[in-house]
Amino acid sequence: MERDEELDFLRKLYPGLTEDELQAAGDRLDEYLDLALRIYERLRQDPAAYPLLKALLEERRDKGGDSADDG
Repeated sequence: MERDEELDFLRKLYPGLTEDELQAAGDRLDEYLDLALRIYERLRQDPAAYPLLKALLEERRDKGGDSADDG
């Protein structure tokens, strides 16, 4: 997705944001997607890492750590 398309999408999703806020949201989205891609690529290169990731996610879920406010 091109940057203009990304910002148009975010503008529709969050119509109350200023242009600066939209730019920041676009930057955060890019960072999040880069992280997701790095995780995916790591798991493709090292399939043995998947059970560890799954265990960590399950442990977090079991502790009630589903919210982004956990620290």
